Amino acid sequence: MGSWLDIDAVRPRRPRRGHRGLAEVRIYGPLNMLTVAEQEQRIFAAMTGSDADVLLDLTQVTRVTAVGIQMVRYVQSVLHRTGRDLVLVGDHPDLHRRLRELGVDMVMPVFATRALALASR
Repeated sequence: MGSWLDIDAVRPRRPRRGHRGLAEVRIYGPLNMLTVAEQEQRIFAAMTGSDADVLLDLTQVTRVTAVGIQMVRYVQSVLHRTGRDLVLVGDHPDLHRRLRELGVDMVMPVFATRALALASR
């Protein structure tokens, strides 16, 4: 496990027939005003040069604020404009509460586990 600003970019998964690849990005620690700018920058760096959809793994996020959710929504809107999808993975109760409050769970898929997210593709 890394420090509060760690983010792992995992090699894109080989796509199933009829699907684009899936780039996986994992964030650790809090997702808040203090961390969001660097995490956003690193997410976009991991996405550069690929047309894959993105699985954003938030299972190791320890705290999420509205600013963090806004960043996730922004990433989703950028991907949507390029014809790609953002899939969220996270089982943190605070995350789910914030997603519901801001209506984000209505515009992108959210899964409790990585396995469920991958099975949905």
